[in-house]
Amino acid sequence: MRYTIQHSTESRLSFGNYEYEIREFGTLIARYWHDYRGDGHGITFIGGKECGDLPGVMLDFLSGGGPEPTELTETAIDFIDKNRPK
Repeated sequence: MRYTIQHSTESRLSFGNYEYEIREFGTLIARYWHDYRGDGHGITFIGGKECGDLPGVMLDFLSGGGPEPTELTETAIDFIDKNRPK
């Protein structure tokens, strides 16, 4: 799998954003966040480019969770491929 995503190891405040690290072949390339409801979300690429106007909601970017592994959706992968700094 080219991209992997996992929860950030930093602690979260009550009602704070959920934060994740996105890696490409093991190298950190971006940090993704969503609010506690999942309707606000954004991504910050390593190097500083921020995208807070992501299409859809968190469920359009993440799948799985609970007993299933959290994965990026095809929508998320397409967005990363098109918007990632070269």
